[in-house]
Amino acid sequence: MNKNYIKGRNKEYRIKKKLEQEGYYVIRSAGSHSFFDLIAIHKEKKEILLIQVKTKIDKKIEELYENLEKAFNGVYNVKVVLLS
Repeated sequence: MNKNYIKGRNKEYRIKKKLEQEGYYVIRSAGSHSFFDLIAIHKEKKEILLIQVKTKIDKKIEELYENLEKAFNGVYNVKVVLLS
């Protein structure tokens, strides 16, 4: 396996575990190359976190995800989170 893939996967699992300890139900989108690596839902907070884990976040990616947050926000308080 690729070292970068393993490093990224391990970081996703660390974030997943931390969010689960905070009461979130977390789905990991393994190897899908989707917009989001993790989707975390907190029932009591009525919050959905759409998370993309990156080693480097450039301005273009940041703007794309900010626009997605605006598009998805509605009934739930949706936060798109970029982590590096």
